Amino acid sequence: MASPQTSKSAAVRARLNHPVIDSDGHTVEFFPAVLDYLKQIGGAKIAERYQSGGFGGSFFGWYRLSPEERRDRRPTRPPWWALPTKNTLDRATATLPKLLYERLDDIGLDFTVLYPTLGLFPPHFEDEELRRAACRAFNAFHADLFREYADLIGHWEKRNSQGLENYNPANLNRELLLDLYRCYGGKTVEEKLEQLSQEGDLPFSSREDGVDDWAPCRIERGEDIRDLFVPNFYFGCEADDPMNAWAFNRKVNPFGVQLKAIFSSDIGHWDVPDMTEVVEEAHELVEERVITEEDFRDFVFTNPATLWTDMNPDFFKGTVVEGQVNKLLGQKNNR
Repeated sequence: MASPQTSKSAAVRARLNHPVIDSDGHTVEFFPAVLDYLKQIGGAKIAERYQSGGFGGSFFGWYRLSPEERRDRRPTRPPWWALPTKNTLDRATATLPKLLYERLDDIGLDFTVLYPTLGLFPPHFEDEELRRAACRAFNAFHADLFREYADLIGHWEKRNSQGLENYNPANLNRELLLDLYRCYGGKTVEEKLEQLSQEGDLPFSSREDGVDDWAPCRIERGEDIRDLFVPNFYFGCEADDPMNAWAFNRKVNPFGVQLKAIFSSDIGHWDVPDMTEVVEEAHELVEERVITEEDFRDFVFTNPATLWTDMNPDFFKGTVVEGQVNKLLGQKNNR
């Protein structure tokens, strides 16, 4: 189902010489089909438990209660605004892989990594039998549904072992503290001074010896945090968030570093009323000269590509972006 006219995001993509890889899209499950998978995997009773006592019962049960019962029980009300509705095409796109695949060019994406919506909840079920069955059912459902389209530094300075000496109770001048309480505390404080114990109250609390939160990471200086943190951490960033620019600003980040921000569209969820605008909104930072074209390339291509291939070198094998990802990795390996 092609759009009658080119979207702004498609126009942005047409000007780029690199792919746009989305690292956080969402599919909205077709729930009746998920229940069929749950029945096949766990049996009819498991499916009934899911609907009555699992996510379906505990979360959506609010709608089955009367206003009086809601006031009495105070149950959590599920969000009615979590999914786009006014844009019917986008709502259907989030559920139907074929439609999403057909619209990727119009959305401005070459590749998208999709996460579930309802499927995010089963891992947190306390009922082990229900949790295991539901997780497997959602995994099987998504695998079958999408298989055809599978081508597709300041804190340390305060908290290191030396910095903690600033908070060591043994360093507290208790006599001076009590004198200050007496001089400036007034009647309210002075009458309570005798209640201060040597151990239990905040002014005279004790410190556990030998505690260094940073020791397991062998952090001894600020540069050690940079060397561990910057190469190994990636940050998913909403496409329309102007704070994304901070990751690329060498003038404000400690040691003049750039962080590995990755483009994360969140298509399929409530904060994306129009899927065809996410790439264009992300590119506004370039148009407003807040970040450079090279920064944008890192945001939508280089950083996502290295994130996924560092974990699995064959992640993009057989996909539309395989050739350009391999070229990128080849260039990085030759440096």
